[in-house]
Amino acid sequence: MRDGAPIYLHFLDRELAESVRFAQSPELTARIMRLAALATVSPLYCSYSHLRRDAGFHQGLAVIGEAIAVNLCDVLLIVSNDIEEEELLRSWRKKSGNGVERITFGAKTYTFLGDVGGARVVSVRSEAGSSWLGASASTIAESMNLWRPSYVVLLGICFGTNRNEQRIGDVIVSTGVSLYEKSRIGTVWGFVPRWRLRGERRDSSRILVDRFRASARTWVSGRTHFGLMLSGEKLIDNPLVRMALVRGEPDAVGGEMEGMGVVLATAESKVQWIIVKGIADWADGKKKRSEQENQTLAARNAVGLVMHTLETDGFRLYAGKLWESELYILG
Repeated sequence: MRDGAPIYLHFLDRELAESVRFAQSPELTARIMRLAALATVSPLYCSYSHLRRDAGFHQGLAVIGEAIAVNLCDVLLIVSNDIEEEELLRSWRKKSGNGVERITFGAKTYTFLGDVGGARVVSVRSEAGSSWLGASASTIAESMNLWRPSYVVLLGICFGTNRNEQRIGDVIVSTGVSLYEKSRIGTVWGFVPRWRLRGERRDSSRILVDRFRASARTWVSGRTHFGLMLSGEKLIDNPLVRMALVRGEPDAVGGEMEGMGVVLATAESKVQWIIVKGIADWADGKKKRSEQENQTLAARNAVGLVMHTLETDGFRLYAGKLWESELYILG
């Protein structure tokens, strides 16, 4: 079946089903409807013939409404520490005046933020890093299977690479990611580390880069930098290591630990992704100085830019996705 084409399901009531020798229990009806809702992004239309109220099928119809409500979104936001999550929720409450809905499914608890600029937005927290259990790769992969988002935005904090052109709190928007885990580490002058990066480079979504470039022009709460983001499992807090990494990737404007996970999780999908993170330090061994203050400012600005961009109403890519308002019961 062509993805996106409408699917029509017609349910016979118990008496009519028996007349054509087709026995279908309420439990089977509910199961069929749940599987249909979880297995397609196509518009799903359900009809029935003389449905008897005591037949139990209304319970089955409620199941599909529940599945639709908790299994589809436009934008999936990923955070990876307390400060990032707190700033995201603070921004949402300030803008909407509403609380948030927590949904636990599988190993993860999701926060349903509702509509932002016409897009359904859900957030989830991963552990720090990319490839460890519970880190960004497994979290994003599991979340994509459940919610089937069109876009994944990795937001939070990172380190900057150029103190002359950048400031604490500036926001970096990735145009691509360079993975530094696969590398050869040698030395210069016998003691200075020299990194030869052998990892992959992956481009961020052109659609999302375009959306963020456009919205950055009207965002007045901070400065933005677009460019290559370094990503790997190691928390870099050594000026020699940072300089060695930047020497290997002169175009890099920042670095962080979760980007490799979004690359791995989306490698074989059509999901659009981007990294948006605020500069909290310079990876120079002085991370602990004003750490709380710097990380809060960096996370707040990153969240602010993401929310500002979402409000531009450019994030409903797939109009064929199924929402509760698109479920029709034809009698």
